[in-house]
Amino acid sequence: MAGFQALASEATAPVVVASALVLLIMALYLRHASRRRLVPSFVDRVVSVATGRLMHHIVLPATTTVRPTTLVVVVPGNPGVPGFYEPLMRRVHALAGGAAEVVGLSHTGHSMPWLHANATFDLTTQIEDKVAYLDARLRADPHLQVVLVGHSIGAHVALGMLAAWPHRVRKVALLQPAVMHIAQSASGKKLAPLFAQYKLASWAAWPVELLPTAWVKALLPLFVGQNPVLQDAAYSLCNRHVLRNVLNMARHEMAELLDIDHGLVAAYQHKLSFVFSAKDAWVPTEFAAHLTHTYKEAQSTTVDLPHAFMIDPRGSDTMADLVWAWMKQDCPSAALGGS
Repeated sequence: MAGFQALASEATAPVVVASALVLLIMALYLRHASRRRLVPSFVDRVVSVATGRLMHHIVLPATTTVRPTTLVVVVPGNPGVPGFYEPLMRRVHALAGGAAEVVGLSHTGHSMPWLHANATFDLTTQIEDKVAYLDARLRADPHLQVVLVGHSIGAHVALGMLAAWPHRVRKVALLQPAVMHIAQSASGKKLAPLFAQYKLASWAAWPVELLPTAWVKALLPLFVGQNPVLQDAAYSLCNRHVLRNVLNMARHEMAELLDIDHGLVAAYQHKLSFVFSAKDAWVPTEFAAHLTHTYKEAQSTTVDLPHAFMIDPRGSDTMADLVWAWMKQDCPSAALGGS
């Protein structure tokens, strides 16, 4: 009997250990899932658009008593989390003296993915939703003038918004613009195989989801620095549904981002400001030279910043200063505050 009991104990021990591990993983996952739901403090950061979808956005309202006549809309690159651009937004808002409303839009499914039952969306959807947001704002206020700020693939989206409302968009700042043949860039060539396997690759985020929040947040400064706003934005990416959307959108970019809309850009080049980086693995120097030489009425500037300028200590302020300088050109003083 003693031998049988010992044998039974040896046989059941692995089962007990395995069961304990499963229960631990389930507990961690459920704990994680409970942290990833919409909370009341974020309700005012969600807007419904005419496409029937919801979009996370960050709003810095005008602080002057005069009704604002300028709306600055910041369209992010990929990943489309507006929190990465909040430092830029706050500086532009301050430079305008609070006279302009500054809004940062997310890409649908890239921020708060549970708003759409963790569905996956493509590049066309992102353009449709941004245009729908702009439609609603401009139809509600016939006096509102718009300044668009698009970063990386967000520049392509911003051009789609310009195409929808060319006479109400006053200025467009295209920061490190990925607006043509992104698959031919150095990063595009390197990462295209990963994007093609977006469903499988997105599971790389799952182990991170299971870790305690404190552990993950302790590592984030290694990637984005000490700014808590950037850390929160980076933490929101630690989600397999978000990563699936990020990689799937990039997959569509590789296939769909070909020639720039020459007719549109040529017609409204006087409204455009290109900001290139001296070295950019997503926007090759030959692309920058082509855009500069083809659209001579557009303003072109080159900066010494990485493509993810938001992470650079100088990046957000440098880009915000350039955006503000472009906003002020040919602008009536009554439309903008600041100096």
